[in-house]
Amino acid sequence: FSALFGVIAFIIVILLSYLWGHESNLMLKKEQHVLYHQSRLIANDLGAHLGRLQKEVLFLSRLEVMNDMVTRDMDQRITKIMEQKADDLGESIVLFTIAADGTIPSSSKVDKINSISKEYSAIKKAVKKQKNYFFWGKNLYFFAPVYGSFYTHDFLGYVVIAYPLENFAVRLKTDQKLYRWLSPPTLSGVIYEAHNPVFDSNDYLYQNLPLEGILEGWVLHYAMPKNEALSLLYHFQVLFLSGLSIGLVLIAFLIWIIVQRIIQPLRELSHTAMNIALTGDYTQTVPERGNDEIGTMGYSFNALMFTTQLSMKRLEIER
Repeated sequence: FSALFGVIAFIIVILLSYLWGHESNLMLKKEQHVLYHQSRLIANDLGAHLGRLQKEVLFLSRLEVMNDMVTRDMDQRITKIMEQKADDLGESIVLFTIAADGTIPSSSKVDKINSISKEYSAIKKAVKKQKNYFFWGKNLYFFAPVYGSFYTHDFLGYVVIAYPLENFAVRLKTDQKLYRWLSPPTLSGVIYEAHNPVFDSNDYLYQNLPLEGILEGWVLHYAMPKNEALSLLYHFQVLFLSGLSIGLVLIAFLIWIIVQRIIQPLRELSHTAMNIALTGDYTQTVPERGNDEIGTMGYSFNALMFTTQLSMKRLEIER
């Protein structure tokens, strides 16, 4: 009984080990594929967010109030719009205008007003590259040219949005046990703290995705714990093992009943035969159980003993 149950349990363990390893590999491959698509969604979200900022700066550049740049925003109407828009956008964004001479007549940040723009030369370089954005220091800048709405349509300057790069880390932050971060292009001159996490690559699924568009040259990194990816499989495994344990107990109980039904009559038969051999008492019998093979065997044994007993009596009479 013990050997039979041990063989069954061993076979089940071997099958479970194989299935567990196979299913784990399949699940990890599936989660790696999901991780890639999640990275694409995050990249698309970042691109869409930056695209909205581009549209904002273009919208501001076309407002009629921008004609006040001619009078250096004497009535501070542009400044008020810059301040309101900065509050609406949040994320520590700074908006300002740059006049054609490189000075800043209006800004959402008061200390920049009437100062010389340090970004003006970078804007000119970006214009030569036919771009309306550039990275400089700790910010990403979007700009749009402003032209007067008078008959001459004179060039008045630029509207600029300064977007702090540290906002990327905030947007990628998650409360879950996931790591998401960006790394800037090498030798780009960008000042950006990548917040590279430290983790064991054996315990995490990892995906990196080169970005396109405004963030061309940047790389999005995404890491997920393997135990998170396999959590569903773990839960299924626990339920399966619980059910299997109950099943093994039931199987063991059924095997025990079956074995006892077969072995007990054989033991009784063996014990009775041994007693007959030692005592010569042919009157001993075994219980007859049912009409199956075990019952037939008991009936046949008893019949044999009865026939033997009659034969012995005849021999005694003949003597």
